[in-house]
Amino acid sequence: MPTHIVPRRIVGLNASRTRSKSPYQAALEAARRGVRTARLGLLAQKLSLPYERSELVVPPDVAAKLDLAIARARGQKKVLEDSGFRRRAPLGLRVLFVGPPGTGKTMAAQVLARQLGLDLLRIDLSRVLSKYIGETEKNLAALFDSFKSSMLLFEEADALRGKRSEVQDAHDRYSSMELNYLLQRIENHDGVTILATNAMQVLDPAFLRRLHIIVKFPMPSALDRQRIWEGMFPQQAKRDEDVDLALLAREYELSGGEIKSATLAAAFLAAAEDRPIAMRHLTAAIHRELAKAGRAPSVASTL
Repeated sequence: MPTHIVPRRIVGLNASRTRSKSPYQAALEAARRGVRTARLGLLAQKLSLPYERSELVVPPDVAAKLDLAIARARGQKKVLEDSGFRRRAPLGLRVLFVGPPGTGKTMAAQVLARQLGLDLLRIDLSRVLSKYIGETEKNLAALFDSFKSSMLLFEEADALRGKRSEVQDAHDRYSSMELNYLLQRIENHDGVTILATNAMQVLDPAFLRRLHIIVKFPMPSALDRQRIWEGMFPQQAKRDEDVDLALLAREYELSGGEIKSATLAAAFLAAAEDRPIAMRHLTAAIHRELAKAGRAPSVASTL
């Protein structure tokens, strides 16, 4: 039978089901779908994937673990199914990214998703974990059921700080149930799950044991800071001859995120004057970034 021909019996069955729905039922189902879509929209954000692997500046050990994550995600079928290891390990990849803000955790997830050809959904666990009993499980179920073929990036994973061994009251017991449910859903997820946190030490040891790879993102070295600075300027961006990116990298201990923010701020300062980006624009922007973080420029800095 040609694939484009649908048997009349099936057409009639579907038509009868459609006719059997009252306008009230149809409207109710549409409303439910709308509420569900809106709820997922508040919980998950689809991220763009603009970065190439060459743009991600990380130490060699971090790069090696990212390569391992790629190899494991791509080789699941060959190793687990074709080679018979499925009995010993379920499908799915679970990775933890640990590091200070701005050190490249989200960018690394974007790079991995692009290399694997997957959509990337960013989920803030602090929003998913509801204060209302029963809502957290519903939120998690909706997320995992709706995005089975996407890479899931759970940010603020330190929201799972509850220790199951520290149950003292009813609220603690329910928090333990939420954690167990999340662990179960992550373990049963066939796709790639990445969790990002600034504070690995607060996570439940049972949670850590279920992870395949833990990647620690450090603050960049001076050499890496210079590479990040150099990669921030588009070819069409005009720079003054006095700009010394190597000097900026040595003088200011900044994260990649702070370097990005400072570069953009300097570009706006220069545009307001209708002049090329100069060293004074960059240093002013850097000092603002440091002030936002409650840090002062190094005493040794002469810029």
